[in-house]
Amino acid sequence: MTRLTGDSAGTRGDPKGALVWTAVIAGVFALAGAVTLDVLDGQGLSTLQWVPFCFTFMGVGVVILRRATVPTIGWLFLLVGVDVAASLFFGSYAEFGVTRDVPGAAWSAVCFTLTIWLSLTVFLVLQLFPDGLPMSPRWGGVARATVAVTVIGMISSGLSAQEDFTSNFPSLKHPAQVLDESLAHSLFMGAQYATLLLFVLSAISVALRYRRSRGVERQQMKWLAAAGAVASFGFVVTALWSEWVEPVVAFTVLMPLVPIACGAAILRYHLYDIDRIVSRTTSYAVVTALLVGAYGVAVTGAPRLLPVSNALTVAAATLFAAGAFRPVLRHVQSVIDRRFDRERYDADREVDGFAARLRDEVDTEQVVDDLSRAVSQTLAPASMGLWVWDRDV
Repeated sequence: MTRLTGDSAGTRGDPKGALVWTAVIAGVFALAGAVTLDVLDGQGLSTLQWVPFCFTFMGVGVVILRRATVPTIGWLFLLVGVDVAASLFFGSYAEFGVTRDVPGAAWSAVCFTLTIWLSLTVFLVLQLFPDGLPMSPRWGGVARATVAVTVIGMISSGLSAQEDFTSNFPSLKHPAQVLDESLAHSLFMGAQYATLLLFVLSAISVALRYRRSRGVERQQMKWLAAAGAVASFGFVVTALWSEWVEPVVAFTVLMPLVPIACGAAILRYHLYDIDRIVSRTTSYAVVTALLVGAYGVAVTGAPRLLPVSNALTVAAATLFAAGAFRPVLRHVQSVIDRRFDRERYDADREVDGFAARLRDEVDTEQVVDDLSRAVSQTLAPASMGLWVWDRDV
């Protein structure tokens, strides 16, 4: 569990605070420069969609660095935010240099490929969350492998013309082709395949840490898992139906949920609400999917099977969906609460049972015993006292 402290990383004379704010300022200027270059080059304001992504990662990183005594996750978030901002700037400058023949365009393209590989450090967030330490020495090896793959990828792209350079900037010539072509290509492809493996291992790391965690750490892992599930679902949907929303838009909108959730978990702000959030979100998603599916089947299938008009079918399906929403939601909510919000579910059942017994109970001692048991099981107080008024005294 990450501990909090009142000391600020940004106090006067603190070199760490100066480094943090220097990185943030550099990220902001890089993002502003990318937007400006795109506008001057006639590319529009498409880069603005990355502003929430960069600001969220940098902002959460700064907050964690200022308040957490174990700042590893904060540094990683800050690095990812600044790295993406720098990547956008280098990519925009290289594109601008192609059309305007400005100096340094090829070197900017090389820097773009380096920042792409550096973004692999986001895997370290999954491997080290929430305390900044790997689960075991073996998983520490996975973290070191992530760093090694990042370095190998940067070397192969920085010292030779690989696909990430040639496909993005076909009209530019790589200015630093030092490595042997076959060796560089082998390093590049090996790093590519290793990246896929590291992604899988990072996801497994989150699942295993959740299973092994207890108490506050388990609640922290639930925040990360919830944000990751929402983001993953959005990515899958946009990948399957890209004509509705571009995948890159979904990425820039949904990916900031991860640092927000991690920041909330590390700082323990309303941490106890995560079970209820997951339960309610899952319930509404399931009920919506069920009713939308039933609505679609009714609207498309009923006119083919029955002699009714499309307008009548749509009206009947709409009324059915509206009327069934609440009953279906209550049933689905009860089922999901047993899995995601078990403590609250058991507490509600205990309170309902106590209320039912109270209607028929006339023995004062039995009522006191029932009340004490209900309070103990639902609120779990450290100590409890009950005052009973005796009218005969």
